[in-house]
Amino acid sequence: MRRKFNGCGACSLRAATIFSGLDNSGVPEFEGMLQRLVYPKGVVLFLKGEKPRGIYCICSGRVKLSTHSHDGKSLVAGYPSAGSVIGIRAVLSGQPHDFTARTVEESQLSFMDKEDFLGFLRRNGNVCLRLAESLGEELSRAYEDLRNAALAGPEERLASLLLRLCDDFGESTPEGIVIKLGVSQDEMAEMAGMSRRTLTRALTRLKSMELIECGRRVTIVRDKSALQNLLS
Repeated sequence: MRRKFNGCGACSLRAATIFSGLDNSGVPEFEGMLQRLVYPKGVVLFLKGEKPRGIYCICSGRVKLSTHSHDGKSLVAGYPSAGSVIGIRAVLSGQPHDFTARTVEESQLSFMDKEDFLGFLRRNGNVCLRLAESLGEELSRAYEDLRNAALAGPEERLASLLLRLCDDFGESTPEGIVIKLGVSQDEMAEMAGMSRRTLTRALTRLKSMELIECGRRVTIVRDKSALQNLLS
């Protein structure tokens, strides 16, 4: 579905993306390589194991990244939202996608062909530098997730996930930081790398410590500092 998009030059989200280093003179070239579309909920953008065709900039909406283990267990890798760029790792490495990407609500996306993106990087050193910083941050987070999965208990793993969701989706309120991610507890368990039963016990434990409150697809973090202390 085609719909009118605001220009990238006036986009408030650009400052938080790898394209923040792009000066205004480079915006017309950048915009000219984008294909802008609106996707309804449930559309698969790419499949795990599929060769990359290009990258997707999320202008609005949300996408689910997921994969499956050899024994059929599902793992949710994240829910990139507006301002995120997905598909970069596969494009840069030339390897198939590690995850399947599917829209979880109506989403406005800008697609850039792989060759156009790689050529654009060669011509824009500031974007390359910001991309390197972004990949470094992503790698650091992956190491932290690996450490938590290997060494931390359920409460610590859940605390780590909630802190990440606070940063990505949290909204500060008088009651605490509200995470309106809109996922089920089954999906949250997949993101934390634990069973639903283990997640329920961890949630109950954190609630008993008065660190969080849980509602229907909404979680309130009442004491972010105390959650951080669980990981120290």
